Amino acid sequence: MKPLHILICDDDEVGRHLLQIMLKRMKNVEADFAENGAEGLEKFIRNSNYDLIITDLDMPDISGEELIKIVREDFNSDIPIMIATGSYLGDVQELVAQYNVNDVLIKPYKPIELRASILEHTSQEYALVSC
Repeated sequence: MKPLHILICDDDEVGRHLLQIMLKRMKNVEADFAENGAEGLEKFIRNSNYDLIITDLDMPDISGEELIKIVREDFNSDIPIMIATGSYLGDVQELVAQYNVNDVLIKPYKPIELRASILEHTSQEYALVSC
């Protein structure tokens, strides 16, 4: 069974570290981390094998909103996208609807919420098991 390949874009070092810990507890997951939207876009362009993108919104260079717009419009990609943000959910509802964002996780979120969202929005061929 091939691993689930996730692109994580978050400028917060602590947030990236916590997400890395959560994902390591899941079996069959590989993650690439980007410190901002520009780096995330570069990684997305170089690797078309991602199964999921998880992005923060407020980042330098290219924001999460800009990254989502580019992925959806310029690349016409239907890859599942989740937003992980500290923003109020109501603040991102328009973005979710406009760019077909699959889910929003409000920070701080629990590992079980992350796992449930990943399972809901990716192929069921990935057997994610939390330790």
